Amino acid sequence: AMDDPMSKFLPTFPKEIADKVTVRHLLKMESGYGDYFSSRAFMERRTQIRTIDDLLDIFKDFELDYEPGTDSQYSNTGYILLGGIIEAASGETYFDYVEEHIFETAAMAGSSFPEYAVDDDRVAMGYTNHGPSGEGGFRETNLDLFTVKGNPSGGSYSTAEDLLSFNHVLRNNQLLNQANTTLLLNFFDEDRKRPARRGIAGGGPGVSAVSFEDTDLGVTVIVLSNLDEPLGEKIGKAIFKMLSD
Repeated sequence: AMDDPMSKFLPTFPKEIADKVTVRHLLKMESGYGDYFSSRAFMERRTQIRTIDDLLDIFKDFELDYEPGTDSQYSNTGYILLGGIIEAASGETYFDYVEEHIFETAAMAGSSFPEYAVDDDRVAMGYTNHGPSGEGGFRETNLDLFTVKGNPSGGSYSTAEDLLSFNHVLRNNQLLNQANTTLLLNFFDEDRKRPARRGIAGGGPGVSAVSFEDTDLGVTVIVLSNLDEPLGEKIGKAIFKMLSD
């Protein structure tokens, strides 16, 4: 349930934190957890991380930035914890669960969580201005800036076609029931009608992706870029504005 405490699923975390952080707090980024990329423990072990448990072992020592529910901030840590909760509740690995219940259901044959592979012709190499040398011009790859394998906070591979299929299947209540789909589309705010317009973006060094849709107009714009954010978002916004205004 949305208001179950984290301690119900992740008993190895300190009870003084896990008893008061709920699933809802994590979903709405109101848990008090923040960004794990700034953690020294994460950076020291980054290249060895393959599983959700590898990350949870690091996060057990994290402290909260504020009391759960009293504020909000972007939290990639919180979404890793949600991945751990999925594993505990389902008895499957996060990656297997997503493959079965999302990728297969939505016929997303071009989507997966592979380890970064520079010799895979299907995978675009990311280029960044934020590499170790600090040089501009997108001259450096992003291979040394992420974990080796993606996780619940990001790092999956997909295609524009697959994301279009995901949007369609989600809105048709094929991934969640009617009520939970509406809750998700409203970014977990209760008592609101399902929005016709929805935009969601994500990215990092060498990655920029965005999906905009207006179901009343029948317009969807998906842009995937292998350059730094917010390039994809800017292009997507411009195209969406031209098509929907």
